[in-house]
Amino acid sequence: MSIQRYVKASVICVAGLISSKAGAQIVMTTPYVKQANVKVYVTEYKRDADVVVFRTPFMDNAYGNKGIWYYTRNVGEANKKIYYMKHKEEADLKVYFTHNAKEAGWQNKKKVYLFR
Repeated sequence: MSIQRYVKASVICVAGLISSKAGAQIVMTTPYVKQANVKVYVTEYKRDADVVVFRTPFMDNAYGNKGIWYYTRNVGEANKKIYYMKHKEEADLKVYFTHNAKEAGWQNKKKVYLFR
């Protein structure tokens, strides 16, 4: 393989990795509201949520902007820092947590931009 082909293949691989992580939903909770990118309120009812979220134990499953979140403690891995609000009026996003990954997804498409 020539050096030019090798460099081109490497660039394509790196670009693919960067773009896949850019759309990932790897989140970190923060203890301070001022540090958060998104203020979140957890709702009891699915019908009230902007997004239905499934928490995955595997980082690789949190690709795309599909409501599948992986929680990390490492700030370098996190795409978004979130803070949980006590009142829904103060929150940017209302979430409902599900135990079924197939239910995950955006209910309110106008809020998708919060996780881009």
